[in-house]
Amino acid sequence: MSASIGTPGILAGAACLGSLWADASFNILRDARAVRRSRFALNYTATRATAGKGNCAAAWLERVDEHPDKLAIRSEEFREWSYKQMRSVVFAFGNFLLDDVQLKQGDTLAIMFENCPEIIFSYYGSFVTRVVTAPLNTNIRGAALIHCVKVSQANALVFEPTFADAIREILPELKKLGVKLVMWDNGWPKLPAGKSQREGVEFVDFTVTETSLLTATRARDASYRLSKVVAETKASDPAFIMFTSGTTGMPKAGYSPHARGTAYAASTGGLTYVTPKPHDVMIGILPLSHATCWLSMHATFGRGASFVPIRKFSASRFWKQVTELGGTTFFYVGEIARYLLAQPPGPYDRAHEVRRVTGNGMRGDVFKQFYDRYGISELLEMYAASDGTSVIYNHYLGGVSGIGSIGRRGPLATWMQNGPYLVRVDELTEEPLRGGDGLCVRAKPGEAGECVGPFVPGAFQYRNNAAATEKKILRNVFKKGDAYWRMGDLLKMDSDYYYYFVDRLGDTFRWKSENVSTFEVGNLLGEHPAVQEANVYGVQVPNHIGRAGMAVVVLQPEFQKLPRDQEQELMKELGRHALKVMPRYAVPIFIRLAPGVELTASMKHRKVEYQKEGYATADYWMQPGSDIYVPFGNADRVNLDGGRARL
Repeated sequence: MSASIGTPGILAGAACLGSLWADASFNILRDARAVRRSRFALNYTATRATAGKGNCAAAWLERVDEHPDKLAIRSEEFREWSYKQMRSVVFAFGNFLLDDVQLKQGDTLAIMFENCPEIIFSYYGSFVTRVVTAPLNTNIRGAALIHCVKVSQANALVFEPTFADAIREILPELKKLGVKLVMWDNGWPKLPAGKSQREGVEFVDFTVTETSLLTATRARDASYRLSKVVAETKASDPAFIMFTSGTTGMPKAGYSPHARGTAYAASTGGLTYVTPKPHDVMIGILPLSHATCWLSMHATFGRGASFVPIRKFSASRFWKQVTELGGTTFFYVGEIARYLLAQPPGPYDRAHEVRRVTGNGMRGDVFKQFYDRYGISELLEMYAASDGTSVIYNHYLGGVSGIGSIGRRGPLATWMQNGPYLVRVDELTEEPLRGGDGLCVRAKPGEAGECVGPFVPGAFQYRNNAAATEKKILRNVFKKGDAYWRMGDLLKMDSDYYYYFVDRLGDTFRWKSENVSTFEVGNLLGEHPAVQEANVYGVQVPNHIGRAGMAVVVLQPEFQKLPRDQEQELMKELGRHALKVMPRYAVPIFIRLAPGVELTASMKHRKVEYQKEGYATADYWMQPGSDIYVPFGNADRVNLDGGRARL
């Protein structure tokens, strides 16, 4: 008996194929899911706020009640705290802040710790007392450190003994500001027998230990008192401050309300893929003063998973450490992947249980290498910022699509969520380009544009810096009277709606009437097999308009101690390579060799200090008309200083 599909079957098949084509072309299904999740997240946050659960620590407290004996924190020394034990320390510290330090709700507590259990207790002790937390970058000292204390308007500062000297350096300024000082003696760093962490720190107002907090009488009746404070928290109350990285100058203090922390702790919305599963053991390798690692920690406790803070990231022993500590996931920044891949293959490359990693900034040239070498099942590259309102993510599960992309976002989600959009930027001013009607111009596919996201009044602002907040707001964008939040980054979108990071605005420089992208030039230099990393920036040269390109280059380990003649041959080769892969105006004129690149606490290249030092620190340069790098001598520097040489 013959059978026929018939017209209805053909039409149904055609419709199915058409829908598949539409989804592949415009990302419709994922967009619809993203919109649905985001709406659910908004409803979730609003519902919790009206139910007395607006405090960002509320989700963690619910997990304590659900499984009090589950592992919450494991230290590098394999000391462990259950969820119930964690709550005991947090509540004890919270009561100490209220009773002894006499902080009031809305006051600010600055904290200065490396990654350790005590920084976690400090965060949550502040949350449950409605004290604003301001984590300080542990790499800064002197004027930069006191700047952060000032702009955060800190009333008190708690630190571990590691930073006693750093605090002592700025003691006169702290005393003038009336900042109360608390040293949490956690026995770090380890001292020889007979030595005490308390020697030489007579300047502090309080010294505490976990034991002293727990044995205090007030800790015994802390539960009801602080639970009441948590229940009275409004979602709009300020919760925490995150400082910008200081890549281009002094850090700015941006503070966020409890509502934002509540969203981070939830397993809903655009962060669904980001949050760990309840069975996960999250390894915290980035500084907990950095928004990315803070998010990983807060999401971990919101989901009832376990967290392991790592004091110092070490590429050489990372996978061994992760394996021994039982890690199953971690958050990265792009440089982490490059450092790990620079290590020789080892027995722990695939002995670990990590199958899912999340982060941002992983460059296209290492994306697939990292995924394949370490047996990762899921790689979630995420675009976001501590002072931003937009999130894009690339949930990579293998294959060739999306490698090096920060994510895919079709027109449906962009329209329904009012962004993010890319707007063209004026090459000279780096400000958004406007048409004859005074409105911004949308960037076309393949064209770089500044990313702008929805502006939500009160969702984020810089503390004590209204001018900086206003500068982030772009007005009259697509119609008169509208407003968007400037992410401060140049992105590109291709014809398939994949987004790619181009550069941070301000991380481009003008040379020979052209804009040069430090990010792209660094990537291209990194394609040479001898180059491990390149930090590119522009330097001023007398009698020249714009900035000449300069790069701090870190060579692969096997090339770092070459004889002088071999090093010079290598630099000639690097010059030829640079001219092959980029136009001459983009090729760095000056090269400075270094054993490593200085980074901010958030693992970003530090540029300001290098720019101030200028070309005087160069080891090699490319002379006009040449195609090779040659040694840069004192006579060359004198000629440039005197304006007698033309580049």
